[in-house]
Amino acid sequence: ELALLLSSVDPASASAYRADAAQILGWASRYLYNVPGDPNFDPALPPLMFDRIRGDHTIARKLRTYNQGVMIAADVRQYQATGQSAYLQQAQAIATAALQTFNQRFYLTQQPAAFDEIFFRSLLVLYDASSDEALRSQIIATIASYADSAWDDYRSRQGLFRFPSSTGRG
Repeated sequence: ELALLLSSVDPASASAYRADAAQILGWASRYLYNVPGDPNFDPALPPLMFDRIRGDHTIARKLRTYNQGVMIAADVRQYQATGQSAYLQQAQAIATAALQTFNQRFYLTQQPAAFDEIFFRSLLVLYDASSDEALRSQIIATIASYADSAWDDYRSRQGLFRFPSSTGRG
């Protein structure tokens, strides 16, 4: 995503940034996106991005909200840079699968708040680019529900937030 954003502000290097972004997105889609044809495909898991590749070259299959968000935003930026609808379709597919897989409890208890922030910010990038009204409505409803729950259930008297999945003192 960063390479694609840089391509829009640095015209002299734009083509190199876009080429690098395409290569990175292609690699991540090939090795971390759990879909048929992926060498690490696991039919028991949803079509989402795996977490990472470990130092021993094995795939960490834990599902993290931020991984979905990074790919959603990067695919939207690639769509905006190239006009190729396949990138927008992939962003929408990841968002749809993530919104069907994750729920409020998962966001609030299984993911650090910072991971959810990356995911929700990226969903808003998709919201602006997508014409899928059902998906757009689901994005807003999910983010609003999270915000309401955080405000009502995880805010201290001092106005600070502490989530069960976050570490430290709040």
